[in-house]
Amino acid sequence: MFSYNIADIFTVQTNFMFSDLPSFYRVPKVDSVPDLSIIAGPFGQVKKKGNYYPFGKTLLLQNIENKAELYMNSTRYQLFKQLSVNEFYLIKAMIQIVLLKKRHTLIHAASLAKGNRGILLSALSNTGKTYTALTLAKYHDFDFLSDDMTIVSEKGLAS
Repeated sequence: MFSYNIADIFTVQTNFMFSDLPSFYRVPKVDSVPDLSIIAGPFGQVKKKGNYYPFGKTLLLQNIENKAELYMNSTRYQLFKQLSVNEFYLIKAMIQIVLLKKRHTLIHAASLAKGNRGILLSALSNTGKTYTALTLAKYHDFDFLSDDMTIVSEKGLAS
């Protein structure tokens, strides 16, 4: 199993290495029940608990109101140990749901800090956010925090 602790805001446990989560979020283990569990591959007879939503024999989402669990009977994963694009979108949506439940959101933005002030550079993909952020960090003494995704609290604080 692979465990992730995202900025001490929420935890994820999976049976695959989730490449969209930076490696610095990986932890040896999650000390309690993770906020989100994701299992890819055949899930057989999973004990259903809480509210559960089966989608044929390929997907089971359960306990979304508490510690969410997502089971994906992914043929692509079984054969190639890779998830499909749609499965990645589903996982990202689940992460966003967990964040919203915890009164945070994920913004597609680079983030920097200088002194006690922060800057978010939000723009479409491939428009130069990373380059701008790195340039500000290198030549103008900004602290580089992230280059693609930033978690923001309800009070507007970036994590």
